[in-house]
Amino acid sequence: VSTVLAQYTWDKTVPHRVNQFPILYDEIVGVIMYFLPIITVITTTAALTGKENWIEYIQRMFLIVALACAVIVIVDFKRVGGDVNTFRFTEPSIGWMTLRALAQILGLGAFIAYARFLYAPLWRARIVYLVCLFMCLLALYFSLQNSWWFEAAAGLAVMTIFYSRKLFIACILALVPMIPLMIDEEQKL
Repeated sequence: VSTVLAQYTWDKTVPHRVNQFPILYDEIVGVIMYFLPIITVITTTAALTGKENWIEYIQRMFLIVALACAVIVIVDFKRVGGDVNTFRFTEPSIGWMTLRALAQILGLGAFIAYARFLYAPLWRARIVYLVCLFMCLLALYFSLQNSWWFEAAAGLAVMTIFYSRKLFIACILALVPMIPLMIDEEQKL
């Protein structure tokens, strides 16, 4: 925190940016990363002490952050007139976050949205979580982070298998007509 505050008291001759990124953002991210273990301890303690609703609040916060990131990635992708090569040969960043970091958040948001979709008791809630899932997956697709595509697909497949093998087989059968489309996408990449 003192390093964050030091940014405001530095002399004008001392640079406040490194590689055109404000040092202040790095310091704020460092402070947030410092608190992640504390959040983990709070979550574990809450689960063990009967305050399970804290876990739900934390999951909702992660889902909201993932949706915000999805909107930012989709809007920025469309703003620059994105195509398959837009983010492929560069290491772009939106704000101070690289697309690789945003892809991780989007993958986590997709997992949370899918799990909540599978276990939602009402169809209205399922539709909301399904929209969240598709937004996160669309933004993940636009990020062109192949490793996160694979991890998201594998994670969703495993979740589907554990939830219902019949649903997994139905999903596989639904993907069969899309094989030519998938081959065409692979050729583009």
